[in-house]
Amino acid sequence: MTFKRMAQFGSLAIVMAAAFLLGYGTIAKAWPGVPDRGSWYGYFDNIRDTQGNSVISGGYPDWVNSADTFINFVQDRLYNGSPQDRTGAAFTIDTMLGDPYSRDQPPSALEMQIWRSQVHAASVNWFTNFTYTVNTYWQGDGGGGPEPNDDAFYYEDGTRLSMVFTDPRNGRLLYVIKRDCGNPLTNGFEPGLSRDWTATGYTTVSSPTAVPGQTVTFQHYVKNNGPTTASQIWWGTYSDPAAPPILTDGPDTYDPGQVINVNNEDFTIPNNAPAGAQYCRLVKWDPSNSAGGGIAQGVPACVTVVIPAKLKAVMSVNPSSIIGGDTATFTPGISVQSAGNPVTVNCTITRTLTPPSGGASNLGNQPCVDSTGNPNIIVSGGGVTLRPNTYTSTDTIAVGTKICDTITITNPTLAAYYNSPADKTATTCVVVAKTPYVRFMGNDIFAGGDFASHSAACNIQANITTVGRTLSDGSTAGSVVEYGAFALGKITSFGSASKVLIGSGALGDAARQFTFANSEPTASKLGYYGAAQHCINDYISQFSSSPTIGAGSYNVSTRGSGAWHVTGTLNLSGTMPAGGTQVYYADSDVTIGGNLQYPTTYSNTSSIPSLLVITKGNIFVPAGVSQMDGVYIASGNGNTTGVFYTCYPKNEPASITNACNNSQLTVNGSVSATRIDLFRSFGATGSGNSRKDPAEIFNFNPELYLHNALGNSTGMTVQTTNQLDLPPRF
Repeated sequence: MTFKRMAQFGSLAIVMAAAFLLGYGTIAKAWPGVPDRGSWYGYFDNIRDTQGNSVISGGYPDWVNSADTFINFVQDRLYNGSPQDRTGAAFTIDTMLGDPYSRDQPPSALEMQIWRSQVHAASVNWFTNFTYTVNTYWQGDGGGGPEPNDDAFYYEDGTRLSMVFTDPRNGRLLYVIKRDCGNPLTNGFEPGLSRDWTATGYTTVSSPTAVPGQTVTFQHYVKNNGPTTASQIWWGTYSDPAAPPILTDGPDTYDPGQVINVNNEDFTIPNNAPAGAQYCRLVKWDPSNSAGGGIAQGVPACVTVVIPAKLKAVMSVNPSSIIGGDTATFTPGISVQSAGNPVTVNCTITRTLTPPSGGASNLGNQPCVDSTGNPNIIVSGGGVTLRPNTYTSTDTIAVGTKICDTITITNPTLAAYYNSPADKTATTCVVVAKTPYVRFMGNDIFAGGDFASHSAACNIQANITTVGRTLSDGSTAGSVVEYGAFALGKITSFGSASKVLIGSGALGDAARQFTFANSEPTASKLGYYGAAQHCINDYISQFSSSPTIGAGSYNVSTRGSGAWHVTGTLNLSGTMPAGGTQVYYADSDVTIGGNLQYPTTYSNTSSIPSLLVITKGNIFVPAGVSQMDGVYIASGNGNTTGVFYTCYPKNEPASITNACNNSQLTVNGSVSATRIDLFRSFGATGSGNSRKDPAEIFNFNPELYLHNALGNSTGMTVQTTNQLDLPPRF
């Protein structure tokens, strides 16, 4: 059937629609025009709430007095307004479109286009009093229910200044909006700007690109946008708007809002098609609306011809590092850098192992296979993922060992498909790493807050993030505190009550029973201690008036008791004299030049020494220091300083070759700092108990209860005010 015949049948459809409209005014529905919503129930979500506010906050200003100013105002509220106004604008547009009522929020681009055209087509009295029986409101304010962000109607009598939209052809009332609050109104008529239908159409294609010989599918659709039933619509498909039709058919009848897939066409790209050539299809329909809009057409959908594929070998591994007992998964594949005809490929995978000392060994070769086990791999589309291969390490494998998989495409006849010779191979490695641990004994640990001298609020949120592992023998190794763990932020994989925690744990786990607060309903909420703040006393004001001494190195073994204000950097080492009390308050950084120790035995409590180090800078602990006794406070400036470094100088990235890899640090006392930087990589390797050795140990010294330089018996806890992360070191 020719499209000329379609136009003739279209005129018949127009006559039939016009005849139907003559009696439409007698089929008015009482509000709500949306039949599935009762009064007080929201338009979008059908939630009952009986109190609220204006549909549009502030209503419509006086300058909204034309179709364009009205459209611009509503669109601005829809896209840029408050949640109340966005919902109100969507509610207004959806109900102005009429039956069948859409609940799109925001309305679609097509709905917005139809709405704008209908506003322009209507006659509007922008300032007139209107007597109504039904009002609307925004539910999200004033109680009356759950206060959803939605609009609803209720019955109310009144007369208010309004904007009244009518049909210019017959003066029929179409839509009313109260000006001072933007509430849509009715007095019994069904709201909606149009009682007519408008048809639209579009075409899709199964792939935007294809190679010669490939088949794609064009799908053609025609839609009745309503709000009434459309009948006698003819359609045709075309390769070009000016070309003869490929296929025509109809007429069809459409319910309001109905979309019909009128035709699907399989099209095969010619074998001689050049790269860049386009093949297009579009759909036309007649009539385009109930007023006899004539033939209309959709936007063409096109497929573009591309050249054959270029192949590239790829290999990935997850995770990128493992410890003893872990399994890594290598995933080989072949990618296609442009769409093309399917290509059959063969490849091999080679696994090598390289210990830290060097000298790689070949662990064997095997052919690549696809998911079904077939070594003849068909590559098409965006590529193919091949069957994964795994590697499981043991506790005894040397840290720093690299296990690598290499994929190599072996088809010599496929050389023309490589972008370069290097593209036919790809290598990825997993590294055997260690995850060092830290142990806090004899007291609690607290992360979060601040020094009061930095911020009176003392409410900086901080996390504790460490690592817990299940070893190959079934035992566990990880970072723990002997007693309670407190953090204003999240605690992850850090155990309390001397129990190792694997992952986030579950409520009731022994490893989190001393983690405060630990009564949240989900494991993801472990931590988040309920204290409003946590202030750390840095004691600077208490010792700032102490006698001054110059910057330099001091051996505590040869100094008597006293408190000193160091005017520059400070270097400390030595063994405290029995019963000695020494306080060092430094303006700048403090370096621990050697072990700082207390005597091993005491004849009485008066023989217990006390060492207190306070700095406004950082505390640097070199690799050679293995023991520090005393109380250490690094308040810093609250920004760039105040860090307690357990391994200094800090050489990144982390590596088992750093100077602190073979040195464990033990602190007998307490540490308070803006941040504790745990960078030692001792332990966490080998087998048996050595696999569980921590890199740092913090022992709260009970001697602090008996004698300390602060002049009281209140022991300090180990405290941090920032996130504690322990990445793998390799």
